[in-house]
Amino acid sequence: MAIRSCWNNAVTLYHSNGLIFFLGILNPAYLRIRMLILNENFDYIFSL
Repeated sequence: MAIRSCWNNAVTLYHSNGLIFFLGILNPAYLRIRMLILNENFDYIFSL
């Protein structure tokens, strides 16, 4: 439950352009996760 809540906060920050502040808290691990998510989204878009 806490993890989901944390993720929701992350998504909210991301969408409200709090990305720089958020990255400062989270380290490069978040960048790696974000890259994976972006890659998956691009694969999905290009496969349509």
